[in-house]
Amino acid sequence: MNNEKIANFLVKMVCVFILGILLLFVISSCFSTAKMDSTIYKLNEMVIIDKCNVLFVIISLVIYITIVLCVTKLLKKVDTKKILITGLLFILFISIGWIFFSKVLPRDDMKDIIDATMELKDEDTNKFEKGGYFDLYPFQLGYLLVAEILFNISESLYFAQIINAIIIVAIMFILYQITNMLFKDDIVSKIILILECGCFYLFMYSTMIYGNIIGLMFALLSILFLLKYFENNKIVDAVLMVITIIVSVMIKNNYLIFLIAELIMVLLDIFSTKNIKKIILILGVVGLLFSSNCILKSFYEYRTGMQISKGLPKVLWINMGISENTEARSFGWYDSNYSWKIAYKYDFDYELIKEEGQRQVLERTQYLMENPKYLWNCFIKKTLPLWIEPTYGALWINTPMVYEENDDTTFIKEIKASLYNQGDRLNSTFVWYCKIYQMMIYLMSIVYILMSIKKINYKTSILFITFLGGFLFHTFWEGKSIYVFQYTLVLLPYTAFSIAKIYDKMKNKLVIKENFKKKDGNNENSICSYTNVL
Repeated sequence: MNNEKIANFLVKMVCVFILGILLLFVISSCFSTAKMDSTIYKLNEMVIIDKCNVLFVIISLVIYITIVLCVTKLLKKVDTKKILITGLLFILFISIGWIFFSKVLPRDDMKDIIDATMELKDEDTNKFEKGGYFDLYPFQLGYLLVAEILFNISESLYFAQIINAIIIVAIMFILYQITNMLFKDDIVSKIILILECGCFYLFMYSTMIYGNIIGLMFALLSILFLLKYFENNKIVDAVLMVITIIVSVMIKNNYLIFLIAELIMVLLDIFSTKNIKKIILILGVVGLLFSSNCILKSFYEYRTGMQISKGLPKVLWINMGISENTEARSFGWYDSNYSWKIAYKYDFDYELIKEEGQRQVLERTQYLMENPKYLWNCFIKKTLPLWIEPTYGALWINTPMVYEENDDTTFIKEIKASLYNQGDRLNSTFVWYCKIYQMMIYLMSIVYILMSIKKINYKTSILFITFLGGFLFHTFWEGKSIYVFQYTLVLLPYTAFSIAKIYDKMKNKLVIKENFKKKDGNNENSICSYTNVL
């Protein structure tokens, strides 16, 4: 067995493991629906698991996939570029339309970052002082830089949100390009565009002034350049891959998962091709990542005249990820009560907090290992709210926390209330739609693995490796469903491929049936005619 076959075999084993994960999600979704409590003016960020009708789930799923197949048939003869332009304009229209419909105001981290951009204009460094936002969370400096650029161009919140909407369009275009690189099939390209136009929860992120969206754009760009580099072996693609993934990680640290997935692919490529020179690519990523963080830190130390702290130790996030939540949220979700309590207890002393955090993680880990049944229950309690909550917090981040007067008509206010309040008609409809959309992605990704397991190779599996990285990371790390939407989104190309294969099989069966009818009409013996067709 040569090196390439070994690399592909390893990737196939990983895909089999991913198959098990996806099966868990699909089976769980058949019997239950995860709903995030988004009651208007009263938010607790808790996911509630409700039972659902299995038959209705299956029927809804079949109907949705059938609709996609029918639309594909209608668009079969339409030029792909026309579908692309129309689809991207539709996404832009919905994303911007949502901005002006929702009129949502920033809160939590978003508000802190935006406030910091305004304060820095007046040379106010309050958020960098001891106990301030950036003293605790310096990893947000990357997006602070982005926010400063945006709000220096215009202080209008709408401007920043419209830029977000444009970035969402860019994400969908890049995902379309990645699909072309992976499969080079016109039908698959058309289907991915159809599926993208149905990803409504992503369009609702246009109001979220945070690093998730723009970071995802650069992370996907990096994957696209890496695939181009694998295909053409051009240095320019390797350089662009390194730059874009570093920018992505600077903006949002969570995109280290994408970076690690890419480095794994590069290592497998080095192992397969025995091209040691490509090790420079890995060294370039590591070196640029380290230097970019130093530059960013130095920049804000110069801006503020203050030393940027290490922030809260990362071990606290691990402890939150494996512990019961004290804020009525789901198991393993972010727990501000815990992090703030321990920070104040040790007067924001990094080393003391780190020691306490490590002690708690060791104690918690030991307890979990000694109680395997409880460990499994904890895994389920955390995993399901994270991965089968179908809106990925899109409704929650748009739900108003406080009542504010605006120029909405009574009719619009009623629509918003029905959409935001859990259990109301629009809310239930939207959650159900997102559930079926999510299940389709999981199910069709399973179909892809089953159909293509013999042909899967390390180059075409990079999106699966990224998904697995997200799953493993958030199994141990503090989580929220809003953090994992990108790992489901990267499965869309595999979903499109599977639906395309279903479409091809249905089309071939129809052709055989039509040929059979023609031959049957011209021959007295229909059995002989059928044999001839076969």
